[in-house]
Amino acid sequence: MNAITATADKAGRARLRLLACFLPVTAVLLHDQVGVGIALSWVAGTVVSLLVVVLQLWLTGKPALPRPDWGVLRGLGRLTMTHNWLNLAISVPWMLLPVLVTVTVSPSAAAAFTRSA
Repeated sequence: MNAITATADKAGRARLRLLACFLPVTAVLLHDQVGVGIALSWVAGTVVSLLVVVLQLWLTGKPALPRPDWGVLRGLGRLTMTHNWLNLAISVPWMLLPVLVTVTVSPSAAAAFTRSA
């Protein structure tokens, strides 16, 4: 896990430096009334920064995605399930509310609300 984090961190810092230099220049050069230039500068900056990162990884000989430590990943199963249950506990009430309102409110009340709106 540390190798993945270190590689991603180094590559991320390199991309951020390149994007910080490249995007303002291309935004000024490609600016137009519709905003296409800004989108093109974002795409161009991403492509150039990815090329730099790929070149950097190729020259250092380090793999972009090293092998995972399966023992550590297996140990995260319980933590993952508790996180999943927490996410469900937070999101299910909001998703269930329209269904409960539909079941609870009578069709005539719902029709009256729809006519008045």
